[in-house]
Amino acid sequence: MPRGAQAGERRGGRTKGIPNKRTVAVTEKLEALDRDPIEGMARMAMAESQLIRLRAQMYKELEQYVAPKRKAVEVTGEDGGSVKTEMTVSVWLDSVNGKTLGPPNERAKPYI
Repeated sequence: MPRGAQAGERRGGRTKGIPNKRTVAVTEKLEALDRDPIEGMARMAMAESQLIRLRAQMYKELEQYVAPKRKAVEVTGEDGGSVKTEMTVSVWLDSVNGKTLGPPNERAKPYI
């Protein structure tokens, strides 16, 4: 009889989706104290008596529960190569050298 697990077979350990002992212990302690860490962070973030640095950190921590983290996106050209542009940066810099661009709504669009 062959020994060991077959490919894709899982033996022993914690069942998927069941929290580990430490997570359960922390959750039970917080429930016994009648405390909610999310509510606590929200109260600190809204308390004007707290330092702005602490308030900003609390908002930053709470944000992950509201909006998902964004992943970086790699931009490539055709067939995974480099992106081809109509004008290089050096050509554009030469065209505007010594000129003030001004506000965006007043700029000429010669390089589009």
